[in-house]
Formats: sequence, C-alpha cells, structure tokens
Amino acid sequence: DARPTLTGSVSLPAGPLEMPDEAEFNAKFEEFLTGRDIPEAGKEQMRLMPLESKWKLLQQHMQDEAKIAEKRVSTDASAGSAEGFVQQLMAGGGGKRPEPAKLAAVLSNLRVAPTNEPMSWIVDFKERKGLSVIPNQLDVLH
Repeated sequence: DARPTLTGSVSLPAGPLEMPDEAEFNAKFEEFLTGRDIPEAGKEQMRLMPLESKWKLLQQHMQDEAKIAEKRVSTDASAGSAEGFVQQLMAGGGGKRPEPAKLAAVLSNLRVAPTNEPMSWIVDFKERKGLSVIPNQLDVLH
C-alpha cells in the first residue's frame, strides 16, 4: 500500500514531531479546519483529501504555529503580535495620545498585519480590544 502511515514525522523548530494516531490526527485536522475561514463545502473537500495531503497541510500549520510562538517568545511585544499592536496604538498610556506620525505608522502596519497572520492573531487582537482602540485614537491624526 503506497498510502502514508501514521508513523511519519516532521521537523519543527522545537524538534521532530511524530504523527499522532489516526483518531488524534483526525481531531487535529478538524481543529485546523475550524481555525480557517473556509466555507463548509471547502472543508468537506479537504476532509476527502488523501491522508498524505492532509498531513502536509497539518505539518505546515504546525510549523507556522511553532514559528509564531517562537517569534512571540524571542521578540518584544512590539514585533507584530496582536498585543504589541494594541500597546502601540495606546502608546503613552495614562490617557496620553501617541504622536501622530507614530500612530500613522502603526495603522499602516496594522493594515497589512492581519493578512499575514492566522485567524488566531485576529481573534487575539479583538479580545485585547484592539478594534475599539483604533477609533479612539483616530482624532490624533486630524
């Protein structure tokens, strides 16, 4: 049988990761699908993919998540995390407003950041009240 087995591994920044048993693999794949903004019909097509293709997708997802986690640990909060953007938007603290040039730069970066990050980044930004901070700071740019 040329189908891949559930004993393969992939190298992640934290070291090799063994492919889980079939039940755990399927649960992880469903979790992966749930975290994507894909219509249900597309998710159903992905569920029908061969095991090897699903494993490649899951490996890439795990590598991306590991890189994101490593980035958060190895850099400060201003390096592109959702928390960092919220902190930059609220720069000054204590009711102070950020400088207009700095705020404009943060907003410009924020325009691009969500397109390069997973849905979990957007959820984190929203949970940190990032969406409510933006309109509160826009009058600085007048």
